[in-house]
Amino acid sequence: MTRVTRAMFVLCLCLPASVRAAAVSSTPLTTPALSATAFARPASATKDVMSPPNGNFTLKEVVPADPHDRMPVLRTAPLLVPDDLGKSPRFSTEDLENLLKGLRVEPLLSRSETGGEPETAAPVVEPVVVTASRVPQRLAETADAIAIVTAADVRMNHATDLGGALERAPGTEVTRYGPAGATSSVAVRGSRPAQTLVMVDGRSVNSPVTGDANPSLIVPGTMDRIEVLRGPSGLLYGSNAVGGVVNVLTPPAPAVLAGSFGGEVGTFGTVTRRVSLGGPVGPTRWLLAEERTVTAGARSNGAFRGENLWLKMEALDQPRVTVTAGRWESILGVSGPRPAADPAKRTASQVYFGDEDAASTFDRQDDRVQHVDARADLTPWSNHEISVRSFVEIAGNTFRQGYYAGPFYGNPEDRESATGTQAQGLSAQYSLPLSPNSESRVTGGVEWRKDRLNGNQDAQDLTTSVWTHTAGIRGRVETGSAFAEWKLRPPAVLEVMRGLNLAGGVRWDHHSRFGGITNLHGGVAYDAGPVTFKTSGGSAFRAPTLSEMFWPEGPYEAGNPNLKPERGQTFEAGVEHRTGGLESRIGVFQRVIRDQIDWTPDTKGVWRPSNVGLVVTRGDEAEASIRRGAVTVGGTVTVIRATQRKDEVLEYDTAAPWGPVATETRDRVAAHVPRYMAAANLEVDLPEGTTVSLVGHGSGERLMYLEDLGTAYPRTVTVTKRLKPYATATLRVSRTFAPGVEAYAGIENLTDTHYVSHFGRSGIDPDNQDYPMPGRTFFAGATTRW
Repeated sequence: MTRVTRAMFVLCLCLPASVRAAAVSSTPLTTPALSATAFARPASATKDVMSPPNGNFTLKEVVPADPHDRMPVLRTAPLLVPDDLGKSPRFSTEDLENLLKGLRVEPLLSRSETGGEPETAAPVVEPVVVTASRVPQRLAETADAIAIVTAADVRMNHATDLGGALERAPGTEVTRYGPAGATSSVAVRGSRPAQTLVMVDGRSVNSPVTGDANPSLIVPGTMDRIEVLRGPSGLLYGSNAVGGVVNVLTPPAPAVLAGSFGGEVGTFGTVTRRVSLGGPVGPTRWLLAEERTVTAGARSNGAFRGENLWLKMEALDQPRVTVTAGRWESILGVSGPRPAADPAKRTASQVYFGDEDAASTFDRQDDRVQHVDARADLTPWSNHEISVRSFVEIAGNTFRQGYYAGPFYGNPEDRESATGTQAQGLSAQYSLPLSPNSESRVTGGVEWRKDRLNGNQDAQDLTTSVWTHTAGIRGRVETGSAFAEWKLRPPAVLEVMRGLNLAGGVRWDHHSRFGGITNLHGGVAYDAGPVTFKTSGGSAFRAPTLSEMFWPEGPYEAGNPNLKPERGQTFEAGVEHRTGGLESRIGVFQRVIRDQIDWTPDTKGVWRPSNVGLVVTRGDEAEASIRRGAVTVGGTVTVIRATQRKDEVLEYDTAAPWGPVATETRDRVAAHVPRYMAAANLEVDLPEGTTVSLVGHGSGERLMYLEDLGTAYPRTVTVTKRLKPYATATLRVSRTFAPGVEAYAGIENLTDTHYVSHFGRSGIDPDNQDYPMPGRTFFAGATTRW
């Protein structure tokens, strides 16, 4: 193998930064044919590439030119290297192309139209994803719809948390109770937040108390890449994956000592600091990141202070061990919904505790989350993979709320509820090819998880200062699971079968409360060159939350330990096109959710969660992105038609037990589901390292239904509340002054749109206002990396 050929080999592996970001994965290449123990760039020296006598190639300790601009080499299919390749005096173009196809880097070289010597072509990296399956695979081989959000997208969106990073992802809805630091939620394709599973490196971060995840707790420093799975393959991950899966992949520890420091200031006294440092220590690598944000908030009682500390340790030898630990703490003022404009329509609590801007200047929420996650990956034989994982998460929440029902119902109270949860789990999986050098694989495994809840509710009479213990919350559930999935590529007997990929899976979960449940999945992907045809179908479930099962018995509300899980079935089909700088997709989907859990009054007038809902959602999706020279343009739109069927109360009893005496099953447009979701982006690279980006997103009308007892008691009148459609835009300008030094500034909500993304729930009067988002705001910051 000549020196020139070896240099070509290294250059082909070391892709430019603009392409590298599209294929980041935390899984290293560990096949016998090729091993990588460091990251590479075109500046790498050729002397580090060696050819042993057996014809295999090893890339050893290649030092990157910039530790912040790197691509981990991906382990995918086995590399087919001729036995005599290392001894051959010539390394042909065909040999190089075949070798690099194992890394999914294609096309790397092409022959000229005249049939002469090979000429170089622009490198194209086909994305590799890990969420649709439990092992890495090419995006074109997956049967489900997956969106990828890179670290560059996070910066372009000026995302301050996971919610901001997902606002432009197709089919993804982010709703917020306020600006920076306020609680938010994420949902996929019109599902509820508790029906969308959010993971960090494959570990669920959905709250066992509420069922949903708070994207505000996941900050940019811990987001290297995000994969949004909109298809039904989420059954592989258990509960909460009815609507879809969001998987956040954290950044790898650097191969050399590297760090970064950044700061940002913005409207409302917002100040953010970000620091990271990492490097090698013996056979391990480490990365420590810290982020702190302080803001006065856009409204009364909207102040926020939060700090995230995160550590990753990696040992790349066999077995490859990764340990991640983190801590999040925050204090947030809870403004509540804006009170009604007419003071006569405000509740007694709003009058006593609030002002013209906030429902309460008294309420506050403290959050604490700590976790440790350990994982070991082993490759005992060629293309066989074993993974073992364990985690512990401890979380606590204290919510202080002022409550006043009026002078005829007692004194004003300070109600304080404190809940603590502990989650722990173990899992193991084994993945193997069906035959040597086969791209068909079978993966199976087992999981176990236990969640515990402890909480108390106390009340202080603000007139007498006397505290009273009102209720305690206790609960525990365990889940044991077994799963198997297969990815099949039939032998290419005919040329038309060469791009065919089949997928299937089955998962069985046993819940300590409701017993066993089985879910299935199947899909087909046909890769016909630049066009890929995909279709898939499957089922998933959502287990009842701890609060739904164990909420303490009271005169007006209580939990229900006899709940069944929500059951969802999804079908989808789509066509994807990838060629040059153009990527596009169109698709359709349908999801049916049965036994949806809603809070309804029982015959005694006590509100309990019950399996009463049926929701049918149909939708159409379209997305496209194109890059021409220095300009990138993209856009997505998802149109949703969702209906719900549930029993509604027509009349209540006028005497004890004051429960419903008449109900009726009604079909309506599904509550809280937007009619459409859309996003667009424009990015222009200007001379002298300047980049201008304009990112916008919008949401269609949403409805909410309320019972009005004030006009026709004891009969009820259903009142429809509406959230108007809205669209916002963010403008960001950045300038790179030196390698690793960047300054930026921008405007959020450029058009000063006054909008809300979340309904208010105080009172039944439809004139009650909701959670308003701030108008036009400004930000500026700088980051340095070394």
